[in-house]
Amino acid sequence: MKIYCIQHVEFETLGTIVEWIEKRNHSLSITRLYENQNFPSLDRFDLLIVMGGPMNIYEYEKYPWLRKEKNISQRSYFCRKSSTWNLPWRSAYC
Repeated sequence: MKIYCIQHVEFETLGTIVEWIEKRNHSLSITRLYENQNFPSLDRFDLLIVMGGPMNIYEYEKYPWLRKEKNISQRSYFCRKSSTWNLPWRSAYC
């Protein structure tokens, strides 16, 4: 499984989740927003993990990447990347 993580700040890490990923031979990629890294396309991962951070959902001015993060989170949800929901309209977003 290809696992993708969005990390907002340096001190919010995956911790022991990395061990779980490695034991199961899954791959892991991380976008570190504090290093101005870009988001991948949806076909690059199967599972999305979004870490916490100091931002709030409306702070677009302070965190310009926030809109893009919301977009990839929403699209991954509709494409069943991080959810088991079977939504009939999901194919329009994938």
